[in-house]
Amino acid sequence: MRFSLFSVCICFLATLGLTLRNRVLPLAPVFRVFRDTNWIIKTERILVDESTIFHDVISSIVHVPQKAIIEVKLTGKRCDALVLRGRLTGEQLAMLSWFKSGSGTLVGTYDQLPPGVYFIEIVALYCSTFNRSMPVHIVKNTCLEDPRRHRVTALNSSIHVVDISWPAPANKIGSWSRKRELEEILPIYTRTQPNGCNPPECDISRFSKLSQVELMYNFTYSKETMKRLGAVVSTNSLRSLIFCFVGASHSRTIVEMLSSHFGEGPWFQHVDARYPNNLNQAAEFVRLQNCTHAVIGIGQWPAGWPGDAPMGFQDYEQSMHGGLVNFTNIVNTSTKVYVRDVHENPLGNIISSCPPRDWRNPEVVRIYNELLLEVCTRLKYHFIDTTDILGPMWDTAPDWCHYKNEVGRVEAIYILQFILQSS
Repeated sequence: MRFSLFSVCICFLATLGLTLRNRVLPLAPVFRVFRDTNWIIKTERILVDESTIFHDVISSIVHVPQKAIIEVKLTGKRCDALVLRGRLTGEQLAMLSWFKSGSGTLVGTYDQLPPGVYFIEIVALYCSTFNRSMPVHIVKNTCLEDPRRHRVTALNSSIHVVDISWPAPANKIGSWSRKRELEEILPIYTRTQPNGCNPPECDISRFSKLSQVELMYNFTYSKETMKRLGAVVSTNSLRSLIFCFVGASHSRTIVEMLSSHFGEGPWFQHVDARYPNNLNQAAEFVRLQNCTHAVIGIGQWPAGWPGDAPMGFQDYEQSMHGGLVNFTNIVNTSTKVYVRDVHENPLGNIISSCPPRDWRNPEVVRIYNELLLEVCTRLKYHFIDTTDILGPMWDTAPDWCHYKNEVGRVEAIYILQFILQSS
């Protein structure tokens, strides 16, 4: 009798809504209750968007709060393993990490978050994952799924995040947390520029709303990161140091962000290097400038449009390995060398075109970064991973490429603090 009454209450609550000004968050989308060993797990069903091109591919989407996972069950039609990207928007921003579980189920996990209601959006980028053995011509000609209809969750979908007992990862940099003065939380949808949608002929605002997300959230370091990084960097602490950022326009943007924050001075230098084979020449400049620290970031040009095709994964790994070895042999022995991760680009029109005209998409960048980490591990280089900072804001670059915004400022300062802490 108790269980029946409980079921009736749950069904009643599922019909209610939590109104947020003119937006409605389902208080409890759909609950199912079942027993797992000695405890009860509640699951929330998330509706599949009716207009998605993957309506025949996905049979259900379910949230398991006590396990902090999202389960996406596939029908087995058309796509064997979707490449999904999911974002939670609430007290904090969080990206889902995906893996395949058994046959036909994709599982998205999230770290411990403050409990509460979170908007959830999941988009599908590709029908199957990329791998590092893929031939260049396959990578070159594989198209993103149509960004006009790639969202698989219904508009305003939400989940209830509960308090879970396991701790956050020890290496987590921090989180984008909601500003206290905000009265409401708005959903954030992936920003895209579908191929051929160029203003003023096409109303790009339908797909690309630079939301107020940067006004809604601040980045805060975790307690472990604050202990590790130590004191806040001051201009006086930089005067005897020269930081050389080696790479193309993204490295230049980091220098601009640091110069804007700390003031113009000789301590931040940009050293141009577009491809791995430019590292020898860059090393000569670093040596002549007596750079105390060098931060290498190369991947945008190898994956970008200028070469009319992306650099193959194995070629990228081998050329970066050889380039880094040569770089270290040329610079002064006192120069400390670091490698940062390659930035993802938002889905602008040349990335989302079919066939694509630019390959700086999340799958290519993911594999480049996996290879970079392996190379750095073999060579015993410091690898600076800023995924915690850029990941939840990956689609906010105003020009579809460079993070000349609060996201880029936070990343640049973290890189500098990382360097100083590890020196």
